[in-house]
Amino acid sequence: RVSDGRYRLVAALHFNALSGLDLADFPTVGFYFAVSDRELGWQSLALQPDLPVTENPSLWAQLVLK
Repeated sequence: RVSDGRYRLVAALHFNALSGLDLADFPTVGFYFAVSDRELGWQSLALQPDLPVTENPSLWAQLVLK
């Protein structure tokens, strides 16, 4: 949703969708997203598409699961 000229995204992921994940062993997961805007172009969480962010998860941010 666009509000006041900004993007707003709210998302939820059910824990069962993370099959095989054990929080005791792996309390974080890699996370990355990008938005392609017709007027503003590529907008991403941190890195631009000139880096291999879609192929290299070590470049992704980390989400701490609790």
